[in-house]
Amino acid sequence: MAASATVIVLCLLTILIFFMSPAKCILSLSRGDKYARNEEYDKALEAYQEAIEINEKSVRAYRGAAGCLRMKEQITEAEQLLYKGWEKTKDEGILRYYNKLLLNEAVADINAGNCTQTTLDKLNRVLMNDPENLDAIALLDTCQQRMAEEE
Repeated sequence: MAASATVIVLCLLTILIFFMSPAKCILSLSRGDKYARNEEYDKALEAYQEAIEINEKSVRAYRGAAGCLRMKEQITEAEQLLYKGWEKTKDEGILRYYNKLLLNEAVADINAGNCTQTTLDKLNRVLMNDPENLDAIALLDTCQQRMAEEE
């Protein structure tokens, strides 16, 4: 009788844990969305990171956290988080967002007259992920030409 009760309790706990994790993730995402709408990016980031800890395959959590980092002008951290999110989820939307940030950074470098190996590396990362990205190809050519002119 005691063994049956123990099995029942363990089954109930397993079910509870199984259903609680998604619910906790959804609550964290909702909090993150609310804070982000109110431009409370530190609190939003914390909520999104909590959601990632609960569910490392939450596309919404990676995108939300990266958006907060971008708004806080922590672009490198946003790029790193998006790449990690893509590795975990293989979501093409995350990969496009990652590539977009890299391209925007490269454009900013080029417009500032700041073509460096770092700029070329960003463009090459985009091309590794998307070999036919015409924007990256054109920017790579522009940056290489400007670097050659400076020599």
